[in-house]
Amino acid sequence: MRRLLSCVLTVLSVFVTSSLLCAQTVSRVFIPGFSTGNIWVYSMAVYGSRLYIGTANVSSGAEIWLYDGATWGRVTIPGFSSGNQYVYGMTVYDSRLYVGTPNVWQYDGKTWSRASPAGFASGNALSYCMAVYNDRLYIGTANVPSGSQLWRHDGSAWSRVTIPGFLSGQNWISSMAVYNNCLFMGTVNLLGAQIWRCDGETWGRVTIPGFLSENTWVYSMAVYRNRLYVGTGNVASGAEVWQYDGSDWSRVPIPGFSSGNEVVYSLAVYNGSLFVGTGNASGAQLWQYDGTTWSRMAIPGFSSGNEIVFSMTVCDNRLYLGTLNQSGAQLWVLSH
Repeated sequence: MRRLLSCVLTVLSVFVTSSLLCAQTVSRVFIPGFSTGNIWVYSMAVYGSRLYIGTANVSSGAEIWLYDGATWGRVTIPGFSSGNQYVYGMTVYDSRLYVGTPNVWQYDGKTWSRASPAGFASGNALSYCMAVYNDRLYIGTANVPSGSQLWRHDGSAWSRVTIPGFLSGQNWISSMAVYNNCLFMGTVNLLGAQIWRCDGETWGRVTIPGFLSENTWVYSMAVYRNRLYVGTGNVASGAEVWQYDGSDWSRVPIPGFSSGNEVVYSLAVYNGSLFVGTGNASGAQLWQYDGTTWSRMAIPGFSSGNEIVFSMTVCDNRLYLGTLNQSGAQLWVLSH
């Protein structure tokens, strides 16, 4: 009996210790001087061990802020005018931080400069998403007069990528990810979102059985446990999450995930789990998948004014979440 009791106590001790180690806390990050005109934390990236965030601000122009682990500061970029109302994308390539507005800007750790070629911003209303693939920087745009464009940068020169069969007038390039040595690209298309794949040489459209035309947005992509996960926008019946294992596509069932979640705007991997950020008129939601179970995360103080969890990134072993809030965007941090 004593031996049995000892075993039970040992198991309980391990369970409690494990639970404490896995405990997660979520708190809001307050940034001194961060204007309520910044209604959107649109993009985030880590560069030089610092967290950079880009905002949307239609009243006085988009802003870029950085956090060095102790202090927040606003980044001043010579020539970066108030006409840049959105910082759509950020990524690190060739030891530089790249930032997308209608133009593309770069930072080498000392100096900011405009990186995109002359004429790039003509018609390209936004440089929305970025990815690094085969040592090249890829940038997907939305072009108002003629449709989306895909551009590639090798560190010295830019070139436009031609994709046979890609109807740019219908597609707005909205997400990209690298999986299985291929570049995957998702679009916004009112006739039905599309996913395209490049194996390094050839582009082709991905056919997904059961992927309905009501999925008009593919806004997010992430790789988790050797699978590619894709988040959609579907205002008719609710957002969906799909997965690809390298051979087959399948829709991921999420118990309790309501149709009020119209768009999966962000996906991120943190601490062994996949996190899903949604857009919901009743208040954005954050969901977690540990490889076995889905659960909605309760965030104390996270009000319904946060309509979208639009951006997520990991910095210094913490997961940062950026929201859309008409009263002023918010930044939250999840740690364990």
